[in-house]
Amino acid sequence: MTADDEAEALIRARDFTGAEKLLAKAAKAAPDSARVQHLLGVAVHEQGNFDRAIACYRKAAGIDAGIAGLWRDLGAACTEKRRYGDALEAYREAMRRDANDEIACQGAASALREMGDIVEARKLFQRALWLRIRRWFRLGRAG
Repeated sequence: MTADDEAEALIRARDFTGAEKLLAKAAKAAPDSARVQHLLGVAVHEQGNFDRAIACYRKAAGIDAGIAGLWRDLGAACTEKRRYGDALEAYREAMRRDANDEIACQGAASALREMGDIVEARKLFQRALWLRIRRWFRLGRAG
């Protein structure tokens, strides 16, 4: 098991401090690992260090912009810092990569609401609800 796999297991177990320690070492050993940077961002984000999380997410995006969840995580960290324009940009990137990403759609709607664009926010909230309902029906048919 690699250090980033171990750290991901620690994150799932909600041991963010332990994950951060492992990932800090892994980041020194493999500074060009987008996965390590993304996971490090998650670990510090969950501890409330949003500036560092944003830096890690941006570094990961610079290495490999296609990591699943990366743009949503960046949007969430920017939202925590009340940087709604940056959050909106990150959520829109997530939506460009996956048009059915209801979480990104909801995040973009929330950012727009905070920025005062109620009309566009309402449209995105409605789309997020539609995506959720659609997913619910698909899951219902599968099971």
